[in-house]
Amino acid sequence: MVKKMIELGISLYPEQETLEAMENYIKLASSYGFTKIFSSMFSVPGQPEDVKNLFKTLCKIAHNANMEVCVDVNTQMFSVYGAAADDLSVFKEIGVDEIRMDMCYGDERDTILVNNKEHIRVQFSAFMIEVISPPLKKVEDTSKITMCHNFYPQRYTGVSISDFIKINQFWKHENINVSAFITSNSSQAHGPWPVNDGLPTVEIHRYQPISFQVREMIAAGVNTIYFGNAFATEAELKEASEAVTMMRINNINNTKLNAMNSSLMAKYGKKVIAFHIIPEANLSEIEKTILFTFDKHIDFGDSNEFMLRSRMPRIAYGKQEIPPRACDKKVFTRGDVLIVNNNLKYYRGELQICRSEMENDGQRNLVGYLNENECRLMDYIDTTSIFKFIS
Repeated sequence: MVKKMIELGISLYPEQETLEAMENYIKLASSYGFTKIFSSMFSVPGQPEDVKNLFKTLCKIAHNANMEVCVDVNTQMFSVYGAAADDLSVFKEIGVDEIRMDMCYGDERDTILVNNKEHIRVQFSAFMIEVISPPLKKVEDTSKITMCHNFYPQRYTGVSISDFIKINQFWKHENINVSAFITSNSSQAHGPWPVNDGLPTVEIHRYQPISFQVREMIAAGVNTIYFGNAFATEAELKEASEAVTMMRINNINNTKLNAMNSSLMAKYGKKVIAFHIIPEANLSEIEKTILFTFDKHIDFGDSNEFMLRSRMPRIAYGKQEIPPRACDKKVFTRGDVLIVNNNLKYYRGELQICRSEMENDGQRNLVGYLNENECRLMDYIDTTSIFKFIS
């Protein structure tokens, strides 16, 4: 079975960076829980033996920091380094854990490549579905494969979010993990070419906060998330690590609720979505608990155009008082987060996220709102999702 945990990675460009700078960056990223390194081998100039020695050193540094190395290669480079679809011994010698085929063979050689005797995992371009799918049908162990999206240094050329989701859903159905790239917003960060507009996979992620990029990647079904450009700042590495932690679920100390969860969570909780909420001032303690302590919100798939509903807090907190609180909004709007109050006791404690305009009839307290980016994450909620809120 393919592992579904979320991993974070960095990218390195040895032709532009000193070994000392790369080692420091690797150690820093490792300290924040990063486990992957992406680098391009065919873009490094020099004699093959010199390039091999450079990557041997890089792999040794990475492994000492408990990080794995994936190198970008192509079939033309194979002939230079004495590699072939049925012989990846040169990469084994270097210490590489994974290779990414910049272009695949498009025939049975891709099957041979994946089943290599050196036990090196193989990445293919995620968007080349029609080309790579037939040979991969013959691979029994899909844990040997990752589908990797490209990154896009040129503005306005990144993948659309709708196509990104479609591609990921296809590979998820095939039980194959997906990797993709977010971008550092540091003005000093660079990629393989002299372009400085970031290096994301998804165009609308360019210039966006790191936490949002990571959380949308996870919501969209990505397993490994690399910073495309180097070097991300320490603050960005920390923010990415914290965003992954945000997607984890804690145990709520409520016997009745936990009894229900034992059966429900077998079906739900396959995907976790964390919303960054801007909370209202003067929230009651019970409202804070429902928002920030309770993290098993579930929409059972029968929501409508007006709202997403989380009924589960009613079970845990429905008997507690939630007094109505004055609100000057006559109409709630998209992104408003609401909790049902004492004026509708049967549903008291239910949390709702407004999708379109709803009359404020006094039965719900406004507890916060989601900005435009966070509202987009609502589109990822489905019948396998649970969601939570962070401030």
